[in-house]
Amino acid sequence: MKNRYNIYIYDDSPAAVYLLMDCISQCAEQIGCKVDFYCASDYKQAKNLFNGNQHTCDVFFLDIELDSGKNGIELADRVMVKFPDLKVVFITGYADKYSQAIFMQSRRLRPYGYITKPFNIDVVKRVFELVLCDDKSDDESTVELSRNRRQIKFKCSDIIYIESYRRKLIFHFKSSAPEEVYGKISEISSSLPENFLQCHRSYIVNADYIHSINKLQNMIELNNGEMIFLGNTKKESFMQSYFRHKGGLSSVR
Repeated sequence: MKNRYNIYIYDDSPAAVYLLMDCISQCAEQIGCKVDFYCASDYKQAKNLFNGNQHTCDVFFLDIELDSGKNGIELADRVMVKFPDLKVVFITGYADKYSQAIFMQSRRLRPYGYITKPFNIDVVKRVFELVLCDDKSDDESTVELSRNRRQIKFKCSDIIYIESYRRKLIFHFKSSAPEEVYGKISEISSSLPENFLQCHRSYIVNADYIHSINKLQNMIELNNGEMIFLGNTKKESFMQSYFRHKGGLSSVR
């Protein structure tokens, strides 16, 4: 885990930029790391933040609703052409609404989190902790299962989703072929990290691999292009848990 992070912020309100800087500084102090800020309060400044890539960006806090007919989704989409691994945290009061907009406007974007104004230090700290978790190379979470009378372990960070089919659990991975074991979702759900969310009676999904959610069609698109079902009975609790994981929103509008 690094001890210094480069934080980019773009909000067209200078007051909001300073408030978020203060909030992030407090969080960094609590966690025990240092931060350097690169900030913008207009569109041209924001684009210039990434010109030449003089400073690696660890996380980009970006307002969605901007002045002069601009929006943060368009800017983030342009930036991610050059920096596809960029972590974007959107500043918005309508995370559920913009999850749909992001899906419609960009195939590249995968929001890393959402925060709302006025800024809540606990929410910002939660997002910061997600960044730190991404940088940890040790103490990797695993799930251990029994197959053919032997124990096998899967790295949780490699699991995109888990499917239940005919008394089997099928583990779908980021970079390897699916693996099957006998079992039930109810038997495994409590042993998984909190970013694994049940979205359907037959599916548990790793929230870190979700690209977009379509509540109207009851579908979830994953980063690899696959689609899985969002069950009606799981929908509201799933949406609450998803946005809470992505930044701590207490409600979905």
